[in-house]
Amino acid sequence: INAFETGVKFDNRTVSFEAAGFYYDYKNLQVSSYQAGAAQITNAASSEIYGLEAQFRYRMSSAFTINGGGAWTHARYKSFPNAPFYTWCDPAAAAGSAMWCVPVALGGSGPGGIIQTSTDASGYKMQRSPEFSGNLGASYGFDIARGRATLSGNLYYTSSFFADPEQQFKQNGYALLSLRAQWVDPSERFTVAVYGDNVTNKRYESQVLFTTLGIGNVWAPPATYGVSLGVKF
Repeated sequence: INAFETGVKFDNRTVSFEAAGFYYDYKNLQVSSYQAGAAQITNAASSEIYGLEAQFRYRMSSAFTINGGGAWTHARYKSFPNAPFYTWCDPAAAAGSAMWCVPVALGGSGPGGIIQTSTDASGYKMQRSPEFSGNLGASYGFDIARGRATLSGNLYYTSSFFADPEQQFKQNGYALLSLRAQWVDPSERFTVAVYGDNVTNKRYESQVLFTTLGIGNVWAPPATYGVSLGVKF
């Protein structure tokens, strides 16, 4: 990999800001796939990633702060002529061919089984690489019951992306909202907080499992709420 990056940082205690531009050029990037439960490594001949990212924090007062960030990423396989591809076997295919339905007696799934072939993924988006992502948050603190309370929230967004290099398994863009309220006692030793993650109950996949044994996916947690207690020793 040849990696290049340039950027700028600024901080005057009220406002902090940083931004960067980057370019990564890969040769023989290794990509994992699974066939019959066994991992296989394929070399993507070449790929590149370039983009821009920035983040900021603005302290509007001693009590109120906002922060955020964002990234634009262009990630592509420049040359990947033998990317793994999953499809159904062809009952009419000749024995031993790429599309052959391996009989159950020989350890296969028979007609209707999933097989791994290959496709040309040159120019395709790199897996798990959204074009846009970002977050926006805010926190507000105030004194109460002789301690310090803080209310905060964060909104995260990602555009769509693919879980695989051959662009078979797509996750659409989504946004996640997290909220938190905490109180710290006057000694700053004890903390109690209530929180909510994914409070809009967005349904999205955190992982896709693709093998010739079956295609599965892992769903991210739904709306989650809780209480936490902390003690400093």
